[in-house]
Amino acid sequence: MCYGRLNAINKRVNACSVILLFAVVILSCNSDEFEEEPYYSDSDFVGVWEFEKATLYSMDGELYMDRTTCGQGNEVDRIATDFIFYRDETAEAIPICPDVNRLDFDKFIQSQNSITLYYNDRTETVTYGIELITDLKIVIYKDGKWIHLKKIENF
Repeated sequence: MCYGRLNAINKRVNACSVILLFAVVILSCNSDEFEEEPYYSDSDFVGVWEFEKATLYSMDGELYMDRTTCGQGNEVDRIATDFIFYRDETAEAIPICPDVNRLDFDKFIQSQNSITLYYNDRTETVTYGIELITDLKIVIYKDGKWIHLKKIENF
């Protein structure tokens, strides 16, 4: 009779010990020891893209630009831009024409049909439609401007 009670108490103590040990293991996991891997985008845009050419459609007709065409005015010259899209989803726009400011983008998000670039602490955005995207070429468009970029470097 006494042996049965001791056996039941022993089972309860063992069960409680296992639960307590499990709780100690969980609590002893220090979050400072966990190193989170940095996020890397799998966007098709990641890499260095060189401005190849652009076609601008307006009421005056078509205007073609390439890497040698600068001096058309700041709005048009701004289109001639190389882009660098980083794996952490930041980006840079590096103009090839003089007197055009470079832009650093805080974030970019690629969807199936567009890419949105965020700048000025993500308070301003610019969105381009995607006409074509391959491993080596991208054609984006906005407001009657079709911009052709070719990939020159992968990350």
